[in-house]
Amino acid sequence: MDKGQPGSENNESVPVTAEVLPTASIGLPEREVASLDEKEKRENVLEADIKIKAAAPLASSHALINGNENIILSVPFLSQAPLANWEDARQQDGCEEAGALMAMAWARGEIDTSPKASEKAIIALADWQQEKYGEHRDVYIDDVAVRIFQDYFHYDKVKTQVIIDKNDLISALKEGKLILAPVNGQALHNPNFKAPGPERHLVVIIGYDNKTDEFITNDPGTRRGASYRYSSEILFPAIRAYPSGYHQPLVGVEKKVLLVEK
Repeated sequence: MDKGQPGSENNESVPVTAEVLPTASIGLPEREVASLDEKEKRENVLEADIKIKAAAPLASSHALINGNENIILSVPFLSQAPLANWEDARQQDGCEEAGALMAMAWARGEIDTSPKASEKAIIALADWQQEKYGEHRDVYIDDVAVRIFQDYFHYDKVKTQVIIDKNDLISALKEGKLILAPVNGQALHNPNFKAPGPERHLVVIIGYDNKTDEFITNDPGTRRGASYRYSSEILFPAIRAYPSGYHQPLVGVEKKVLLVEK
């Protein structure tokens, strides 16, 4: 991520899991919903369809889109500056490290995502990359797969994929795959970012709302990034791979993401 561009608010975060239920089974009791007008019904359903809670992982890691059901993977959230130490350059540029840690916490379930432990893990991973590869900032998505997942975590159930449209993302989620997406953070228009936002950023796509056409993400660039929603019309155009190395020139638009399997 670009130095100094993510959110600068108090970024203390807690590990969370997310649960999505069929829209027909959530919200107010049936007898109360029946008395509401259609607008109020929709608002109650949307407010209730994601329940964020600090709890153990769900028994099922994902649910398939079917009718009014949504899909979401139970992925712990952590900010790239878990204790709000944004002055540390390793955390200012730590979106790739934070995204990989969230993915590994989901895939293996053995990573401590408490703020203190997360900060140590992000710094350790950045320092390791700097020593071995000579750079830890703005990591190309193929290098995230090879350097971070395969070399550092010794985890091979990852692959990069060029995507054509939003349906490629939805299909991957339906298959239970977690998505790490490099993006132009300025194009996300996230109000929690320090304006104008990071030109090079990475978000973890954990789900999709079939009713609202929104992708559900864990965005490490803000402490408010857990299950943060982006319209598909915002997120898909923003996806853009960037080269490894600090602020290397961007040539063209390469729509490539990293898929992680359990």
